[in-house]
Amino acid sequence: MRSITALLAVLAAASILSGQEPRAILRPPAQLPNAPPDGSAAPDGYAPIPAWLGQTHAPRPARAEPYSVDTVAAGLSGGFSFHFLPDGRIIVGERPGRIRLVGKDGKPSAPLGGLPLLAPLVTLSALPEILLNVLSSTPTQSSIHYHYTAGAIPGLIAGAVLGGAKLRRLRPAWWPWVGRGLVVLVLVSGILLGPLPVWRHVPFGSDLATRHHIVSAHDRAAARVIRAVPPDAAVSATNNLGAHLSERQRIFSFPVLREARWVAVDLTRPSYLDDATGKKFTAAYARFRQDERWRVVREEDGVVVLHKTAVG
Repeated sequence: MRSITALLAVLAAASILSGQEPRAILRPPAQLPNAPPDGSAAPDGYAPIPAWLGQTHAPRPARAEPYSVDTVAAGLSGGFSFHFLPDGRIIVGERPGRIRLVGKDGKPSAPLGGLPLLAPLVTLSALPEILLNVLSSTPTQSSIHYHYTAGAIPGLIAGAVLGGAKLRRLRPAWWPWVGRGLVVLVLVSGILLGPLPVWRHVPFGSDLATRHHIVSAHDRAAARVIRAVPPDAAVSATNNLGAHLSERQRIFSFPVLREARWVAVDLTRPSYLDDATGKKFTAAYARFRQDERWRVVREEDGVVVLHKTAVG
């Protein structure tokens, strides 16, 4: 239950704060260089992507028709895709990557934590992934801190959007307070669960992976040792070394060997298959070293590379 609650809290944070900066796209000029701006080439805050020089340089109309500008919704960031619902609400896509639901009063909603529970049929699509993670005996699989929960995000986000709309429709007076409360929830969950280096300086802040970005002397030693493994050879490796050896056709998680004739293990950070805690590593490594065909090729600071040879 704690894992599910944490999952919903962090996904709430991701759904509110996620998004990416608009992607820079190379485009041809809308008019000839040094020419004065004219027509649709004049600056208007929108830069279309022409297929050829001057494609978007349309002539000015002969006469202008009168029109009025009404503000339908405020607080959006680069709204560009609109879907008008039969009940008067509008689904708006924002350029940073968010989808928001604008109510009849012009106020945009946001995906918020806990709201997927108000749209249970949609949220059920995330249930299989959540169950697989929660019921797993591998800590990294059941923890919110790792990427294995990513498969549940689409169903929870969709449920959050529909759940937020339902809550706003049934309890409109609650809506401002719900928004403020969820902002606080996002901040607290980020501090308690977020793997950011800065949180280790905050009281009760998460210290998970807060130093993983620092390249240590041990990391440099590991890089030197694993250079002994040929780039095209099948290899069996412990978890933290596997990422540095994965650019090959065949790689296995220690102690799985199969056709691998090379093994790379980090005795200071042991792992057994997908179990990063390494509880079974010691016994498996002891059995493995009993085979005299495996000879140490290089060893430094607890990182060992072995090669399988014929017994001489």
